[in-house]
Amino acid sequence: MTFDSKTCLRVALTVFGLYLCVFYWPAVSGALGVLLGAAGPLLLGGAIAYVVNLPMAFFERKLFPVRADGTRRKGARPISLLLAVAVIAAIFVGLCMVVAPEVIDAVKLLVANAPNGISDVLDRLQSWGLTSDSAIGQVVIDVEGSLQETIVKMADPANLNQVLGATATIVSGLVSGAANALIAFVFALYVLASKDRLRGQVKALCQRYLPEAVWTRLFHGINVADESFHGYIVGQSIEACILGSLCALGMTILGMPYAVMTGAVVGCTALIPVAGAYIGGLVGFLMVMTVSPLQAYLFVVFLVVLQQVEGNLIYPRVVGTTIGLPGIWVLGAVILGAGISGVVGMVLAVPLVATIYKLVREQIVSGTHGGGAGAETPVAADSLPEPHDMAR
Repeated sequence: MTFDSKTCLRVALTVFGLYLCVFYWPAVSGALGVLLGAAGPLLLGGAIAYVVNLPMAFFERKLFPVRADGTRRKGARPISLLLAVAVIAAIFVGLCMVVAPEVIDAVKLLVANAPNGISDVLDRLQSWGLTSDSAIGQVVIDVEGSLQETIVKMADPANLNQVLGATATIVSGLVSGAANALIAFVFALYVLASKDRLRGQVKALCQRYLPEAVWTRLFHGINVADESFHGYIVGQSIEACILGSLCALGMTILGMPYAVMTGAVVGCTALIPVAGAYIGGLVGFLMVMTVSPLQAYLFVVFLVVLQQVEGNLIYPRVVGTTIGLPGIWVLGAVILGAGISGVVGMVLAVPLVATIYKLVREQIVSGTHGGGAGAETPVAADSLPEPHDMAR
């Protein structure tokens, strides 16, 4: 193997860059943090655009088919975008209308029954010999003392500035978050409205400044990642609908309260792989507990059984099939993602692992067929990944 001057220069610059990153990591990490913080709304907008593009592409394909001259009817893009946003907004509003009233009723019932419930618990503890009147009285005195101390501290002028400062920080954070969300949404609309032009510009830049072998592999990798994320979003949505419907149906058959609301919550939290249904189950348990503790415990048993069936039969088949990833790899990706980055890692780990799995499998298959370990799947020279629609 021979090395020309350009290759040596690239190796030297790479080694020098790694040296700077290692020995000046605090400064590098700080700069990256500032950059990611500034680009946060843009990254969020890109994620929103990718999700909204799924129903938008579906409406474009079904309502405005490509004509003989290769174009669509004028207004196809804005109408499809408007329909996609309207559908997503309707789903969100519908869920809120289902969940919010029952949550409010449960909170009212919980507040109304809280004194009697606490009294019943204390009486039961006394009957079991786990506490006494003197111990309960001491707990009441301690709680009242803590509340009085807290109120006095908050009324003290010396601490008032801290309270006001904390309040201002919270309000500022809420306003900043709302502003970033609005910016991300507007950016997503601009991206979707001009996605064809942006695709052409990216393709032109890559063809102009990158070697053909590099941008061809890059486009192929993006294509595989797009297929994985598309299949994952669709499969996870289907799985969430199945789980939420089964939960609501089972609770209705068993005569449990808040069946529809709990099913909706369990379905929404099921968008978080594997563990999401348990998060929704906790909400359902608390809701049912406000009506009947016995039914709440029965609900836990029911949800555990349902989650086992869903986790071992439905989830690996639905999500694993749509992204082409075996069930064991789906479970491993969820566990690994949760350990690295919590809920966000759990959501992103499955499609990322699916992408790596497909690319590695292509390398192995091409090597087995005599193409060599470095052979790539052929990709058209002028191709750039097209966003998928929901009609696959």
